Amino acid sequence: MADKFTLIVNTPDREFYRGEVSMLELTTSEGDIGIYAGHIPLTAVLVPGVMTIHEDGGAKRRLFTEELLRFFRLR
Repeated sequence: MADKFTLIVNTPDREFYRGEVSMLELTTSEGDIGIYAGHIPLTAVLVPGVMTIHEDGGAKRRLFTEELLRFFRLR
């Protein structure tokens, strides 16, 4: 089983998603990236595209994204 991390997706007006995930895939201005538990903190510019959230049991959710991503670890 892959390690999990808490993913929180916020929009300007609400918390859109919160859950334990094994991986996040999305497209930045530098190309496609995958984020796993323990990934280094980063800030990236997103381009319009699809964010794929990998949940327990291989379930996936796909969301349309744009603008800015901030990824950091909560301690």
